[in-house]
Amino acid sequence: MKAQLFIILFSLIAGANLVSAQLARHGEIYSYSSNQDNLVGFTMPILGNYPNTTVGVGANTIVAPDAAPTGATSVNASTDSDFKGTFVANTTTGAVRVTNAHPAGTYTVTVKAFDAGGMTASRTFTLTVVNGIICTGTIQFTVGADVGVGSFNNPFAVAIGDFNNDGNQDFATANNTGDTVSIRLGNGVGGFSGTTNVSTGVSSSPISVAIGDFNNDGKQDFASANLNSGTIAIRLGDGAGNFSGTTNLSMGLGSSPRSVAIGDFNNDGKQDFASANNGLNTVSIRLGDGAGGFSGTTNVGTGNGPFNIAIGDFNNDGNQDFATANPSVDTVSIRLGDGLGGFSGTTNASVGDDPRAVALGDFNNDGNQDFATANFGSSTVSIRLGDGLGNFSGTTNVLVGSGPRSVAIGNFNNDGNLDFASANANPDTVSIGLGNGSGGFGGITNVIVGDNPGGIAIGDFNSDGKQDFASSNFLAATVSIRLGGCSIRSRADFDGDGRTDVSVFRPSEGRWYLNRSTAGFSVISWGLSADVLIPGDFDGDGKADTAVFRADSDPVNPDFYILNSNGFTLRGASWGVPADVPNVRDYDGDGKDDVAVFRPSDSTWYVLKSSGGTTVAPFGLTGDIPVAGDYDGDGKANLAIFRPGSNTWYIARATGVPAQNFDAIPFGALGDILVPADYDGDNRDDVAVFRPSNGTWYIRKSTNGGFVFIPFGVSSDVPVPGDYDGDGSDDVAVYRNGTWYVNRSTSGLLITSFGLGPDKPIPRQYVP
Repeated sequence: MKAQLFIILFSLIAGANLVSAQLARHGEIYSYSSNQDNLVGFTMPILGNYPNTTVGVGANTIVAPDAAPTGATSVNASTDSDFKGTFVANTTTGAVRVTNAHPAGTYTVTVKAFDAGGMTASRTFTLTVVNGIICTGTIQFTVGADVGVGSFNNPFAVAIGDFNNDGNQDFATANNTGDTVSIRLGNGVGGFSGTTNVSTGVSSSPISVAIGDFNNDGKQDFASANLNSGTIAIRLGDGAGNFSGTTNLSMGLGSSPRSVAIGDFNNDGKQDFASANNGLNTVSIRLGDGAGGFSGTTNVGTGNGPFNIAIGDFNNDGNQDFATANPSVDTVSIRLGDGLGGFSGTTNASVGDDPRAVALGDFNNDGNQDFATANFGSSTVSIRLGDGLGNFSGTTNVLVGSGPRSVAIGNFNNDGNLDFASANANPDTVSIGLGNGSGGFGGITNVIVGDNPGGIAIGDFNSDGKQDFASSNFLAATVSIRLGGCSIRSRADFDGDGRTDVSVFRPSEGRWYLNRSTAGFSVISWGLSADVLIPGDFDGDGKADTAVFRADSDPVNPDFYILNSNGFTLRGASWGVPADVPNVRDYDGDGKDDVAVFRPSDSTWYVLKSSGGTTVAPFGLTGDIPVAGDYDGDGKANLAIFRPGSNTWYIARATGVPAQNFDAIPFGALGDILVPADYDGDNRDDVAVFRPSNGTWYIRKSTNGGFVFIPFGVSSDVPVPGDYDGDGSDDVAVYRNGTWYVNRSTSGLLITSFGLGPDKPIPRQYVP
């Protein structure tokens, strides 16, 4: 047997007959504290090694050690308060289950094993949470289910967990009038089921719910703040979606706790909780014993009427602090933890009118925690920036929908800058504010949800790498599930609603006729009969601009004429030579389409980048057809050509010299019309053709390389693919002498008349 090296440090506490010890073995730390009588013959828990792990934002994963624990009665996993997902650790296997990992960042996760005698062992690993593919278009939310939680239950708050340990995200709601917490189990594709309603006590009126693992058994539990009974209910999960227990801990007479949050305030690896006591102007701190019990009498003073609480680390000392939203005095109270369960400080930061909720994040990317409040009275979200010492400043108040009750932090467009979502009670909406990484927010989008939303939580319910949200709708007794997506600047979207517009250009008049899906009918005079149409979003406002390429305007340099939708300002550019083929796309990933041409005479691409500079890249042969598009989903168009002689697509990779780094994909036949587009909604263009000879679309899906064919059209039809229903997937569609036939991927068949026979359908201009 290989010898084992131990370093043992003992200390005797005078008069207490108590021995404490710390041991180190092969990088593993052990701690022990016991009466001297128990010291002889003590055993030590042992943990295996954990691999460093990378996971996507909002995703779930399991981190397994190289050996199961021995001598452990329970195991816990934790990290710093920046992380907003959840952990549970399996005592038998040692595996750590990560649910709803966010926000992006690098976290040191500590796994701690406990034995019956007080000995602990710890291991650490690095969890790296990465953003998904950046949405360079328009974020969108599609309607999932509105999930019932029982008639007259009136859910006020919602939280995300994984209650049956199946790797799919579930939710729990605090049902204010039903005296229950509803548990609904997710199926991993956006659906939820179940009828479990867990009692929180007679006349308890739960108004907040938080997820933890209070007995360190690897199964998620919950705590609810019960407004009427003045208690915090603790219910222990069985890992199958069921909960038991009757523990209701009093927060004091007249306490009226309105919010509960989970933390580890004394750094012992066992979960504690904090409750915001609206009636006593305090926060109660109760310390967990790792077996489901809580003790202590600490009550920390706050501003008047604390309504909501969030846990953070505002002075970067590694100890957990808290913030409360105080609506009666329009402040947020900041109290700093000492790492032993105590809190101090008197900081009260001013915010907007009637703040009902507070959420934490790093909005200006300086490494210090900031906060956002949902201000019911002023219909704003206040942003206050932290200095890393526990102080906050700023006056930013972002206008949202009427009566926001709660706010949550996410990153909906995967750009690395934190965004927010607020649940607005009166117009039944959720406002999405996109962060710019400097503490500012814009691009407010209002998403319709159920009646009278009160709570909001962010997750990834369909496991697609895009953040979704759930809102608890008080009067509807439902939870609205809205699934996040990205519309990559839908083709011919002239009103910026994420949907392709039925639209035509009439050469005889030089006019664009637009039947905009949200903004209605419009006519724009722009161009001449011989011009090549090049619609695109050149100003980056999310709306297509009217634009043409005029090859004969100059015998040497043809001209691009662009009428920006933002202010209807004119932009002109002389670029290329008359025989060039324009191929407008966003080549530099800045959200703006670039002026670009492919020159058949020398098989070279010439790109005038909107971000500055030019690209000149040989790629292709004489006779090739340019088919640039974002085939790899990185937000930047790839140089690409189709070679008719071999019916092969050549797609340059994002890095390296295009002529040396490309993918060759044989696909198509003589006479096919090239129709590349994103048919499967994964933010990557798919190789595709329309075959007039049989009226069939042939699509090679980028998600898995699979092949599909869709009979839709006749030989004389003009293919006009686009996202006509705004679901993030391009639709198969054709134009037939003034009539549009659209096979919408979500909304079904659309047949509409718009245009005259000789008109040019504008969506056709996006494909060769």
